[in-house]
Amino acid sequence: MDAARRRPRPPRARRAAGRSPVVMSSIRWSAGVVLAVLLGAFVFPLGCGQGPKPPPAAVAAPVVRVRVLTDATGAKLVASTLAKPVLVRAAGGQAVRLNLPVNAFVPVSLTPAGWQVGGAALGGTGDLTLEADPEGSVALADASAARPADARAYRGSLRFVPTAKPGSAAKAGAADKAGAFDAVNHVLVDDYLKGVLAAELYPEFAPEAYKAQAIAARTYAIYAARTAPDGRHWDLHSDTRSQMYGGVKSETPKSVLAAVETAGVVLAFGPAGEERIFKAYYSSCCGGATQTPQEGLGESTPGPYAARSVGRRCDVTAGRYKAKFDWGPVVVSRDELARRFKAWGRNNYPAFQKLVGVRKVEVARTNAAGRPTQFAVEDTRGARFLLGSEQLRLAVNYEAPEKDKLPSAFVTPVTEGPNVRFADGHGFGHGVGLCQWCIEAEARQGLGHEAIVRDAYPGAVLVKGY
Repeated sequence: MDAARRRPRPPRARRAAGRSPVVMSSIRWSAGVVLAVLLGAFVFPLGCGQGPKPPPAAVAAPVVRVRVLTDATGAKLVASTLAKPVLVRAAGGQAVRLNLPVNAFVPVSLTPAGWQVGGAALGGTGDLTLEADPEGSVALADASAARPADARAYRGSLRFVPTAKPGSAAKAGAADKAGAFDAVNHVLVDDYLKGVLAAELYPEFAPEAYKAQAIAARTYAIYAARTAPDGRHWDLHSDTRSQMYGGVKSETPKSVLAAVETAGVVLAFGPAGEERIFKAYYSSCCGGATQTPQEGLGESTPGPYAARSVGRRCDVTAGRYKAKFDWGPVVVSRDELARRFKAWGRNNYPAFQKLVGVRKVEVARTNAAGRPTQFAVEDTRGARFLLGSEQLRLAVNYEAPEKDKLPSAFVTPVTEGPNVRFADGHGFGHGVGLCQWCIEAEARQGLGHEAIVRDAYPGAVLVKGY
């Protein structure tokens, strides 16, 4: 979810043999709470006292739409040894079953005459849907992939959606190229999570941390799906703009088990009887202090968020991986900062086009936990430009080499001659909501996933949605 994170590729997973019941010893069900607007299902709060009751039979697990290729002008399919003939449907064309060669690239393209899959001309200029049997036996790669092993398999189905506007081939930009399309994975949310958890957490993280992450990630995904703009053909990105998602290749036994054992459980917030799911943000390492979505991201989204000081709780190590609790300093010349600020500002902060050099950068505001939430940039004329914490991080990191990037905006800028030194850095990411290294620390202390996730979102309740 957080653009600062970079995860190693986990080992290839074994598929889960079956679905086990949710184990939630402290859950109580209470009928009457309906989240139909955002969840599309009856949802029951969970607490202490009773065993779980099944939700109504008509309630199905939600499907989410994950954009795995964006504005591609070609793609490649790779069938495994398990693959049976693939069912392909072209809107406005025909539905056929295709035999794909094993472990070899089969190109997909949208031509003026319609969809082409390998040597099969399917026609149609609308969406193209592909369903593999068995699920995950056909993988997808972009047109630049050099090896079949680079392709990724996905559960659910794949839908290829044209993105180029008619007659726009002469315009600039990838989305305007004739024959451009998105590849969107339509997948049950719990199957989606199997490919998210291992991409978001390190392999050595505790099972209870994985389960807590599963509940937060499920809540975020369903919220995104239920609030996607009308007419948009996808709900989620497959990278840190939403949540990291690697499909079947990213799955591990630990990620599969966490998704299965928390199936259907989400977070909700609000007055009793009127709870709603919310945008459950999380980041890698809070560095000892969190912030609200308004403070960190400039969003007024409702939810159980507060500025909290948690000390050095997330300063821990998992195997060979260590939380980025303390870091820095990062030193950048004022001239280079001015260049980055203006370049980033073209599309994100137009006021920066009036910036004339950089005289200094300083903290303008901190929250109740002591984390900087607003920064002031003063140019050589004395003009001041106010930026939110994540705005500053993105602006400083724009077109920057890795060594000059800020892992977070929990930092103190100090102007020293021709440079700005970003000192006393803490954390990794935006610090809003759940902290992944905090949940690992709590899991090591023996806390269960329910207690962990409630601590991350104070005042939230766990509810069963399907």
